[in-house]
Amino acid sequence: GSSGPARPLRDTRRRVTSHRNFCEQPRKKMGLTYANGQLLSTTHVAMLAPDGQSLRMPRRTEYAMLEIGCSDWDTLDETDLDKHKGRAFLVSFEPLLDKYAVLLARGTRRYHGSAHDLAVPLAHHHRHGVVLPLAVSPRGGPFNITVHKRAGCSSLLAANSTSTATWGRLCQHVLESRRVESVTLLQAMRLAGPATLPIRFLKIDAQGVDLKLVKALEAEAPGTLYRRVNSMQIETRTSQCTPLYEGQETCDEARDFMVNLGYRSNHDCPKNRGWCERTMQFYRPSERSFVKARGPPVVAR
Repeated sequence: GSSGPARPLRDTRRRVTSHRNFCEQPRKKMGLTYANGQLLSTTHVAMLAPDGQSLRMPRRTEYAMLEIGCSDWDTLDETDLDKHKGRAFLVSFEPLLDKYAVLLARGTRRYHGSAHDLAVPLAHHHRHGVVLPLAVSPRGGPFNITVHKRAGCSSLLAANSTSTATWGRLCQHVLESRRVESVTLLQAMRLAGPATLPIRFLKIDAQGVDLKLVKALEAEAPGTLYRRVNSMQIETRTSQCTPLYEGQETCDEARDFMVNLGYRSNHDCPKNRGWCERTMQFYRPSERSFVKARGPPVVAR
């Protein structure tokens, strides 16, 4: 084959993702890219709605839920979605293909039980949810993600080698580096339906990038988060512990930023030694509490 880049195949379908050239002269054949020891593939990952920007979802959907960084446990498709009884549509993002595969396999069980060799609608891990093999990053585009043996430590950011806390030591064992495609938080929200569709709960567990995603969204589209998102949850580090990842902001920084956007939080940032990670929850004051904002809305009888 030619050593130069081949002309891309003509593709009239709309696609959620596209892979870019990751070296000066990658070799492309049959939709594959060979570059830097990596085999990359552009593939169809989900169905779009007629607007060409949001994902296809049931017509009766009243609001969306968004989960960024799932791994394969404690995910909204298992903890929350059924409680909404078909009113919500969940969009999940998980860039590690081994974890993405676990989530997708749940769709087969939910649609067909123990039956074999039966198809499931593309990307569906739930009748009212889809999962995408994408990361969410501050600027979007392709990234190398560092995959750790403890998969929950995997991040777009480099781990802080000077961290001596217990949580830091858990994340020092790197398995490999993988190339992943990413979207911005604004793009992720657009995939979760039109701007008129509320996002009842946004859960972010992006391993050190959580607040950076929110800051990038606010810089790109000021006020969008508060107008559309009722409640959200992000992972932060406390100020008394060294960052787990390079450039990771503190709990206090996250709380101050979110309060300035108009959100409230029922949590304070811990100050006692040894407490390094804090899950922070935020909600719009009109919702009165995080639990009410996150949970299914109460239907008047």
